Amino acid sequence: MGCFMYQYPKQILTIEQQVQSYIDAGMKITSQEDVEKALKSIGFYRLRGYSFHLYDNAAKKYVPGTKFEDVIKLYQFDQELSALVFSMISKIEVALRVRLVEALLIHGEPLVLQDSSIFKEKKLYWQLLKFFHLVRYRR
Repeated sequence: MGCFMYQYPKQILTIEQQVQSYIDAGMKITSQEDVEKALKSIGFYRLRGYSFHLYDNAAKKYVPGTKFEDVIKLYQFDQELSALVFSMISKIEVALRVRLVEALLIHGEPLVLQDSSIFKEKKLYWQLLKFFHLVRYRR
């Protein structure tokens, strides 16, 4: 048992046992090799999140017709969507930074952000300045 005081209530499953748990719960698997490869690279519990909507908790079974390939396709779609959204958010962030700098350059002062007079919400300005100071020097 080792030096840990807490006994984990669930049994740790091997890759083969994870595949079997899918099969036992009614999931259709066409290639055990592909499933094992996916479990080794993505992980059992991460993939489970993509199959919750296909699982009947009362029956402790997947809905009839559930295929592992569908779970993988959903996972891949989510990965692609996340990458697309993140790339767009990054572009928006850069564009906003550029616009902010351009807007502040009209003051002609490189440290204009330290001038509280250009901000409407003075209290918020000082709170944020204090927060950023704490974050910067906490290291």
